Amino acid sequence: SSMSLTNLPKDFSKFSSVKILDLSENVKLNNLPSEISKLTMLEVLNLTNSSIKDLPGGLGKLKNLNTLIMKGCKSLEFFPLVLS
Repeated sequence: SSMSLTNLPKDFSKFSSVKILDLSENVKLNNLPSEISKLTMLEVLNLTNSSIKDLPGGLGKLKNLNTLIMKGCKSLEFFPLVLS
């Protein structure tokens, strides 16, 4: 079933040790704040079936990010050219 998260909490980036962030099925979530680049330990980001429109360029700063799942992200308009 779908979730109803529309935005990430303003202080979510203080959890810098998070390794897996599963935001799948949040059909009302349409953006990721640039502060996501502060999640320096992030390895897996799952955005399956969300309404994400674009990805912040800061994702390229996440050196531990090795899995980005975006299945069913039909609203995606912008994908940064460089993620590494």
